[in-house]
Amino acid sequence: MVHPFPSHEELRSNGKLYDRQEHMYCIFVSHQWTGHETPDPHGFQLVTLQQVLRNICYGSLHVSMDTASQFQGDSHVLSEKERLKLRDAYIWMDWLSIPQVQTEVEAKRTESTGINEDSDAVLTSVYSDHSSRERAICTRSCSPALSMRTSSSVSAQDVMIQSIPNFVQESAVFIILAPPLRHEDTGEICDYKSWLKRGWCRAEMWCYMLSDLGQGTPMVLVNAADQAEFVTPGNWVDALPLEGNFTVEEDRKDIAHMLRVLLRSKLHSLLLAGKLDLHRFFTARREALLGRESRTRSLSTFMADFHLTHSTKQEGLGAVACAVLSGDSDLVTTLSAAGYPVDAPVRKMQEVGIFSTWSPIFLAVRFMWRKEAVLQSLLKAKASAMTAPNLHVMGMCRTVRDVEILIQHNADVNQLVPPLNNSIIGQACMSCAPTEVVAKLLDSGARVDPPSTGGSGASTPFANLALYANVNPYSTEVAKLLISARADLNLQCHASGIWLAFELTSRAYLQVKSTVTSPLVHLFAEWTTTPLGFACFFGRPHLVQLLLEAKADPEVRNARGKKPFELTEYEDVLSVALKTGVQSIVVTKDTVMI
Repeated sequence: MVHPFPSHEELRSNGKLYDRQEHMYCIFVSHQWTGHETPDPHGFQLVTLQQVLRNICYGSLHVSMDTASQFQGDSHVLSEKERLKLRDAYIWMDWLSIPQVQTEVEAKRTESTGINEDSDAVLTSVYSDHSSRERAICTRSCSPALSMRTSSSVSAQDVMIQSIPNFVQESAVFIILAPPLRHEDTGEICDYKSWLKRGWCRAEMWCYMLSDLGQGTPMVLVNAADQAEFVTPGNWVDALPLEGNFTVEEDRKDIAHMLRVLLRSKLHSLLLAGKLDLHRFFTARREALLGRESRTRSLSTFMADFHLTHSTKQEGLGAVACAVLSGDSDLVTTLSAAGYPVDAPVRKMQEVGIFSTWSPIFLAVRFMWRKEAVLQSLLKAKASAMTAPNLHVMGMCRTVRDVEILIQHNADVNQLVPPLNNSIIGQACMSCAPTEVVAKLLDSGARVDPPSTGGSGASTPFANLALYANVNPYSTEVAKLLISARADLNLQCHASGIWLAFELTSRAYLQVKSTVTSPLVHLFAEWTTTPLGFACFFGRPHLVQLLLEAKADPEVRNARGKKPFELTEYEDVLSVALKTGVQSIVVTKDTVMI
């Protein structure tokens, strides 16, 4: 294809559209329109999609989990088999795959069918009929002018909109196409952070999450032609679809209806599979996902709904954790009084961004920040397990009020948690805390710079900010806040203990191996760089720009003798170096830049 994206009608007339067949390997591409009338006015998304698929197919770009996830043991990579399948894959994309104009014939046909758009029976059959394998690879239009409720009957376009779960489930790969681009009409930047604010995009994401695939194959986030990585649920699992932005307000009701049907099916399948922890999680989060007030249950109803026993010795997602996730603060108090432990750790549920050793208080600040009464009830019940390996609960706060509550209960804003010994501010940067939360921590006396030794070298807040900047909607404002708080922009990390051993081993490994694809090995090897070095390493051009403007030194060398711009191969980062007049010689695979 060449610019602009051809429409569905053009592709159909040229014989480029195909009905779904069982043997097809399909890629579901979700994106945000960068124009009101057309999805990609200047063809930038098209070029990025073409280039990134080409790079993946032919091995110049390796898709893996982000570095932090690898550090926690999640080493999922796009396998060679999957990569080869992509060469013959079929693409689903809204503008390409659904009718943009309803023909007269289609209008008469859909009028005669009179499908009721509110029918549970119709939607349930669309969502759950996995035996029908010859559906068209089609779904909704993202056009702001589109509403699902255009008439008393449902058009072919509407049926495809209602069939989003099927189209997601019939695809083997879910790609979020979100290179930073300026919207043609509004002038706003469209990227992953803006994509994540949109209700429809959140709905597609949750369709994937609630499908069978969503529990095994992570989504691929594309930020640029040379930047694609799996995005973990921990970065978006609290992005509720009905809290997203909708151009057509009526669509919110339709998505609520769609989620209701999906959740019912998901809960049934999880129960049949014996996955009780996940079943309990989605049962607890049901009301939040559907935009409803939290349910108040009697103890007997609660135990039945969550398939819990009355024994106070529970494993996995226990009674108190379920009460917290469902937002029932009164029940937390009742369970505590009955002897159920309020500090019992939960099992790791990577599929929904929950890690082992988290106590219920972590779940309260991570998922129930909308209801501070839940955190209050835990603390009144003497919950005290505020730390997990490498993490303090205050580093996960989403609201200023939660920070205040924890400080009132003697939480230390400068506590270091082994073995990494990251500062609270550093943890907040890693967990994508809102700007006002970071500001509150600083105002409460949290150190902006870590101690000079300990842990992994006491990584700087900027290092953690750079790590997740591609999925952190607050990264730019938090970076400005750290700069204004006089963070040392040239502070280098210096590992100690076992972390120094990892660094030295990684450096030695890179000396003897000509090609190493693991970003974790590269990170440990280059660990002794500055905030600017981390921004370059992870490919965060907006942070690079801010740091240079704040007079960060681009000439500081790490222990391997490398300057910050020598740690990157990302073209958008190198372009910042050129624009700002950095004199370092930057060598990439394809070019030498001065």
